[in-house]
Amino acid sequence: MEQLWYFKAFVEQVYKAVVEEKIPVIGYTAWSFLDNYEWGSYGPRFGMYHMNLRSRQKSIFGIVFDFAALAAMVVVVVGVAVVLNHRNRRSGYEPLLSPN
Repeated sequence: MEQLWYFKAFVEQVYKAVVEEKIPVIGYTAWSFLDNYEWGSYGPRFGMYHMNLRSRQKSIFGIVFDFAALAAMVVVVVGVAVVLNHRNRRSGYEPLLSPN
């Protein structure tokens, strides 16, 4: 379950950045949809989905998340969004928009 640990740890750091460091984070993007091996190794596995490289089948199978842990992660993300929304309204901060 490396993937669940990765996402939980990342979301916790985003929360700390917003609450403790007052950094105006306006979003979070999971990295990545699939495991990638751009750093020259087959680990760590942090994609939301991964391919079974041992079998020669070209099937992709999903990671089975523990429901309680996933629900806790969603609560943290929603909490970050609420804090950001409240702070942005109070301070008049306008979030930066993507050039796209």
